[in-house]
Amino acid sequence: MIAMKLVFLLLVPTVAGNSLRQARVAVTPQDIEECESRAKLFLKEPAVPAAAIEDATDYCAIDKKVDDKNYVCPHVKEGLQGAFARLPEDKKLSVSDFCEVSEAYFIGLRGATRVPNAGSGPIINFDAGRHDCRPAVRAALNEEKSLAAAHVPDFWYAMCLNQDCAHFLPSRTRWCNVDKQPTHGVEVCTALRKFATDETTVLGAKEGGYGPKALCDMYEDFVKEMGQDVEAYEHFIHIDTRHRIETPHDKKRALKSSQLTNDAAAHSIRDNAGSPPRSGSRQAAHLLAGPLTMAVALLSTLYV
Repeated sequence: MIAMKLVFLLLVPTVAGNSLRQARVAVTPQDIEECESRAKLFLKEPAVPAAAIEDATDYCAIDKKVDDKNYVCPHVKEGLQGAFARLPEDKKLSVSDFCEVSEAYFIGLRGATRVPNAGSGPIINFDAGRHDCRPAVRAALNEEKSLAAAHVPDFWYAMCLNQDCAHFLPSRTRWCNVDKQPTHGVEVCTALRKFATDETTVLGAKEGGYGPKALCDMYEDFVKEMGQDVEAYEHFIHIDTRHRIETPHDKKRALKSSQLTNDAAAHSIRDNAGSPPRSGSRQAAHLLAGPLTMAVALLSTLYV
């Protein structure tokens, strides 16, 4: 088992390079053009990934604040963090850099529905069926009936990378007669490992460990989460895209909305310290939005 994990880790750089190249091919010039026209509104100058994500989230919070529709913004932020996770922290992104990386990443995430033997259906309504996922997981567990929480992220990462013969070293695949294009890119497997790590950290140890049902339920939750990130990004960047993000409870949504707009206001104050905003300017609107929305949110909780 340990030796197999080492093989996977050795293959990651090669798989990653191929997957990213394939993902970029799928991005159309129209996708890039739409993204750049949108990104220019919040990315005024080249910025490191963390700052670019902050600028995008702040702009989303203000732009989508009407009727508290900025509940898509946490998904935008989460998705962009995944998109830029592989980049150096000090790399400055131009508008074109931002769009090249983010567009390829979010198109690549749609491959979560194509991982072999994990389930079927669209990314928003995916089903890890008991007749598909569970037998495959049961076979992969071999003699073990379940896994400890600490082993779940590596297990799903290995299952994700295992595309027919792809998990073996080239010298061990002379017997393999499978010849087809990869079903998904490494960005799916990396996101899956992170999701499994977060889930097992929250859920902790389960009595009896994580068996086939628990593992397949986790994968189904993962695809749903990635689907929400993809839909939120497309709704924010490609404005006319239909979005089906799950709407949170009204009170929770109002409080989250106020938090997002307050964060945007605080960042605006921080970045423009010493230069008061002009009356009627967008910056002035940003500064007022946070306190006003917070007041409305607090009043709504008092009269519920």
